[in-house]
Amino acid sequence: MGGPDAHRALAEALHACRARAVVSGCADELYDTEPYTGWHRHILAASAIIAGPGSWSAAAA
Repeated sequence: MGGPDAHRALAEALHACRARAVVSGCADELYDTEPYTGWHRHILAASAIIAGPGSWSAAAA
């Protein structure tokens, strides 16, 4: 995402949205300030496996 102004625009759009929304991202002080006031943070443990080229293969028929 492009920087603080883009985050603020997203927050404004989400505040206007009547549906539930999830914002996924790394911890950043912007999420703790005015654009997301009133939001709740849930921190989940996660891991990633980074594989090189050719590490995925299709099943043989």
